Amino acid sequence: MRKVYLSIICMLSCSFILAQSIKERLIKATSELEKDTQMRHAVYSLLVVDEKTGNVVFDKNSQIGLATASCLKVVTSATAFELLGKDYRYKTDFASRKNGDSINIVIMPHGDPSFGSWRYASTKEDAIYKNIASALVKANINSYLVSSINIVDKGFSKRFFPEGWIWQDIANYYGAGQGALNWRENQFDIAFNTGREETKPQISKLLPAYANININIDELKTGVKNSGDNTYAYFNPTNNQQILVTGSVPAEKNDFSISATFPDPSKYFANFLQFYSNKHVDTGLSKALAKTHTTNNLPAGYSIFYTYYSPSLDSLVYWFLKKSINLYGEALLKTFAYEKKGFGATDEGVNIVQDFWQQKGIDKTSLNIMDGSGLSPQNRVTTDALVKVLQYAKQQPWFSSYYNSFPEYNGMKLKSGTIGCVKGFCGYHTSKDGNKYIIAFLINGFNGPSASMVTKMYEVLNVLK
Repeated sequence: MRKVYLSIICMLSCSFILAQSIKERLIKATSELEKDTQMRHAVYSLLVVDEKTGNVVFDKNSQIGLATASCLKVVTSATAFELLGKDYRYKTDFASRKNGDSINIVIMPHGDPSFGSWRYASTKEDAIYKNIASALVKANINSYLVSSINIVDKGFSKRFFPEGWIWQDIANYYGAGQGALNWRENQFDIAFNTGREETKPQISKLLPAYANININIDELKTGVKNSGDNTYAYFNPTNNQQILVTGSVPAEKNDFSISATFPDPSKYFANFLQFYSNKHVDTGLSKALAKTHTTNNLPAGYSIFYTYYSPSLDSLVYWFLKKSINLYGEALLKTFAYEKKGFGATDEGVNIVQDFWQQKGIDKTSLNIMDGSGLSPQNRVTTDALVKVLQYAKQQPWFSSYYNSFPEYNGMKLKSGTIGCVKGFCGYHTSKDGNKYIIAFLINGFNGPSASMVTKMYEVLNVLK
């Protein structure tokens, strides 16, 4: 028995010595970071916790609220697993009503951010069109003339973008807004042919082909060869069917593409239906397809002939975290409100997130958020709150789905975050000696390039390897 006690004491002593060593090395590494010229006017927060014991290994400013960028997604996705469940699926209903020799069709969306996405086999354009056409056949209404298609725009806020998003972001693909109906992640591509540097680029095509929108490139230039995508897209405030593209695209390229946001998802989807019905003339939808428009309510006398279901939530979270899709975060936030309150609005979704985590011991004021994706520079969250969410998730039955969705950076399972002068990492890491850590690391207000800031953050995190 004495040997057992001695072994336990030895193990605890070794663990304590190791923890002290890691702490001292982190103190040294962060001291070097603080002296760096990029940190002259910056503030940072780093919290490292031992996953097994919950003991704090290192704490610097863990109670200071900072902008998180996409690190906020770890909170939104964990909330989604808890409130919606990993098997949750969005649905889009299709209803019809016969009107003599024709039929009217009504589409009732419920906020699905993956509808028409290229990321899943079941959500791709071809698959969705085929399923709608097949459903018409099964319902024995494919022989009727389609006289109208209406989209019920109800149940979700008309505020397409969260408060706090900046003008520079919202017309670009990563700044796509969210509504009751979303199509192809509300994203389209603009391809350019370019000549020599300083010559005027030319639009070669829009992808998909039915992305019918006016593109203004008066302020777009051709940059140096291999300079990459240095463009920003802006909505025209006086014409929501025009996008202004500024900046530069690289010289001597054919079909060099950039991505932007389609401002009207209902019109985008209507374009898709018309385009595919013209391609597939043997389907019921090809019969004099009328122009699609929106309505506020489902008219009387309609019956549902097809319900489309999205991939399960765990699949959505996988891409949400892996590829940092802001649209998914905003959809989830509104879905929390839709499922709990009956109306999908961002501000109500924020309240639900804050209330949920307050019940788990996280102060609301440490989770001061404006959106679900982290794109808003007005978000203020503490690393203490981030770590507590990550600790909670570790104990839940859905944790494996959550953990597997984290990208890998610097040999660690970390979600990254980047907006102007903000960089962050948070997640999990197992060191070579088997110690497990939960980490949240945020820097706000640094100067210079983000890439060099990342290298310096990695030097601090390397202590945990």
